[in-house]
Amino acid sequence: TAAENCFEKPIHAIVLLCGVNNVLDPRPTTFYRDVHSLIHSIKHHPKFGSIDKDTPLLILGLPDFTKLPFLPSWPMGWILGFRGRYIQHVLETVIQEVQQEEMIESGRIQTRMVRIPELNDVLGTIGYQRYESSSCSID
Repeated sequence: TAAENCFEKPIHAIVLLCGVNNVLDPRPTTFYRDVHSLIHSIKHHPKFGSIDKDTPLLILGLPDFTKLPFLPSWPMGWILGFRGRYIQHVLETVIQEVQQEEMIESGRIQTRMVRIPELNDVLGTIGYQRYESSSCSID
C-alpha cells in the first residue's frame, strides 16, 4: 500500500494536523485518547525503527478560529474559538506527556508542537472579508 511504500523513502519529518472536526467532537477525553494513541502508533510502528531516530514528529497546533475570516464572528467564530482553545490545551497536555516519556526513554525530545501562523498573516486581506451576519439581513 502507499502507507507501507512511504517508509522505503527517506522521511525528514512526520507532521500531524488537527482541525475543526477535532474541535467539534463533544468529548475532549476522546480527543486526548485518540491523539495519544496516534502518536504511540506512529512511534511504535515496526517500520518506524528504520527511520532516523532524530526524525521529528511535528504536531501543528489548532488555528485561532475566532480570527478565520470566512466564519461569522458570532456565533460560529466565538464558539469554535472557545472550543478550539480548550482542545488546544488538551493537545498541549498530550504533547507534554509524550515529551516526558521520550526524555525517560531516550534522553531527547522528538515530538514538538508547531504553531500555525494567523490566516491573515499567511493570506493577507486581499479578497478575504469577514462574514458578518448583520450584512445579510432580509427586509
